Amino acid sequence: MDPEVTQSTGCEVEGTLTVPATEGVVYALDGKTVAPGTYAGPLSGTLTATVLAGYENTDAYWTFEVDIPAAPSCLEVPAQPAELDVCNPGNVTNNVKWDTFPTLENVAWSVDEVTGEAVATAINGAAFGPGVTEVRFQPSADSGEECTLEPGAIESTCVDAVPYLSYALILEEGYVGPTDVTITFVNPSGKDYVVTGQPLSGKLLWPGASVDPAGWPGWVRNPDGSYTETTGNYAWTRDGVKVTFEVNPHYELVVAYPQATTACANPQQPETGPETHDGPKTDGPKTHAAPKTHDGVLPNTGAPSGSGLYGVVGGLFVVLGAWLMMRERRRRA
Repeated sequence: MDPEVTQSTGCEVEGTLTVPATEGVVYALDGKTVAPGTYAGPLSGTLTATVLAGYENTDAYWTFEVDIPAAPSCLEVPAQPAELDVCNPGNVTNNVKWDTFPTLENVAWSVDEVTGEAVATAINGAAFGPGVTEVRFQPSADSGEECTLEPGAIESTCVDAVPYLSYALILEEGYVGPTDVTITFVNPSGKDYVVTGQPLSGKLLWPGASVDPAGWPGWVRNPDGSYTETTGNYAWTRDGVKVTFEVNPHYELVVAYPQATTACANPQQPETGPETHDGPKTDGPKTHAAPKTHDGVLPNTGAPSGSGLYGVVGGLFVVLGAWLMMRERRRRA
């Protein structure tokens, strides 16, 4: 009967050599007698069988080459991979994400899209244990808090004499979710002005403003190209308006409209002659004709001009001189 050789079937499972119990036959491995039985690898060498005297065998002496390499070592089971417990956007309560996977020899990583488990797979014939080629890791329980939306620079600004809202927003690191921004100008006594689908940073035309033809909130353009002040056309945004930014996290603040002394706050009107009053004054809207200045600042009308001041001083000297002359005449008389 021939010996039986079984090679390793997996990591840390050694192959074996089984030497049969045959009457009248002595086995030796590389010259050393081997008793009948099963021997674990690694083993190698020449196994010989010798028929003892008095026993008949067609092969009184034969050899058998044994080569049973050592079983491969099992891979060490990886530790739980690093996780990223990101903030929770609206209506999301379990969004723990795998942050990074360690680089290990003969190990490939993946994520089960159904269960969310991290999967370590042994490759290149390796294994984590006898017959074990895959190890799974459950994500930890979610402890993320509500996401925050951090502001960058948010301000009113002028571009080519037209007002805009300029803004920049920052989401928390690791945030997972939609990033489209909804911007709302909150009307304290009426319908809000809402713009959806905006990026996290950019500029937005101010409500009531327009570029071509130029327009400003609180003003309407007349057919002749002049502008009339009005309580409509989003005039309510001119006195400081609350603006909210919504992704899933939320941020709000009050933004001031550009000051009335800047070139983009109001329309620049053509020069007109002196105003005449042909009837009683009314409280209705009126067309303004503010003179232009180089820096966009309205001229100061609250103090006398230089020529007017000189006239007043000269008149005082005339009166003083006349009084002194009369006093001298009375003294002599």
